[in-house]
Amino acid sequence: GFPGCSNKSMVLGSKDLTHVPLDEQEHPNDHERVHEKTGRRPLSQSPRKKKETDPALMDFELSRDINLQTEVQHQIEILGLKKQALPVWKIWVLGTLSGLWMSIAATFANMAASSIGDGVTKYVPVAPKFVVSIFAPVAMYFIVVFGGEFYSGNCMFLSVGWFKGKLTTIQVLINWIQCFLANSLGCIIGIWMFASLTELFQDEDQIEFLKRNAEAKQHVGMWLSFIRGIPANLMICTSIQMGISARDMQGKLIVLHFPLMMYTVCGFEHALTNMVVVPLGIAYGAQVNIGSWLLTNIIPAAIGNAIGGGLIIGGGGTPLFNW
Repeated sequence: GFPGCSNKSMVLGSKDLTHVPLDEQEHPNDHERVHEKTGRRPLSQSPRKKKETDPALMDFELSRDINLQTEVQHQIEILGLKKQALPVWKIWVLGTLSGLWMSIAATFANMAASSIGDGVTKYVPVAPKFVVSIFAPVAMYFIVVFGGEFYSGNCMFLSVGWFKGKLTTIQVLINWIQCFLANSLGCIIGIWMFASLTELFQDEDQIEFLKRNAEAKQHVGMWLSFIRGIPANLMICTSIQMGISARDMQGKLIVLHFPLMMYTVCGFEHALTNMVVVPLGIAYGAQVNIGSWLLTNIIPAAIGNAIGGGLIIGGGGTPLFNW
């Protein structure tokens, strides 16, 4: 017998195994043994092993086809710190590149949308916006996959670092201003190179479409530009977050696309999109008061974009996924 145990009763832990057949008694290696009669592993296991092997629990384990939101949030924080640490020249180069991507995609989208005849728009007024929403998000593919510094995304990235106390307000604002100016420069250069010098828009209806859209932006008003700017970048930063969550290229492209379609069709105000729309219209003869447009549309929309992407998405996600 064993010390402290009777010959008639052998105790393992707190369980009396006297009347338990030998082949069904627990053993330290029971999780690796197979029952001799049934061919199955015993279900009676220690609590420490039960979660790993209990079939009932295994049924509720989800596959990891995406990155979890906590992982996404951590990655956003890391990217925000890296973006803030970039040298000034790299911010300007990558920011200008993002503007070029936007101008190419906008030229493509407006070429398609401006070709829709009045017969269609009379009965389906949203048709041009819907066509633009299909093709314009290609710019985001270029920025995310190929590379670039994008003001709208940086509103979210750097705000997470700010909310966690790792970036100062001055650091965040300097990055945002530099990035916005670089993006705007890229948009203007791209429109001049790809849409103006090339004289792509020849049809009279197409030119009228461009001019009408550009002139309408200066009449939106300061308040509407601001309030419509909030959901615009909320959708953009949501798409970026979901893009980081996706693990394959197909998933990234799909989740990047649809939130951008939503804000485009709704007609929300994205400051950098307007830095493409208005210069494109001006290139083909639109009458726009530059000062009034910048003051009443671009600046309020940019502030609204910062709130939507920075305060709501970046600021909201920080406490939500970092309890």
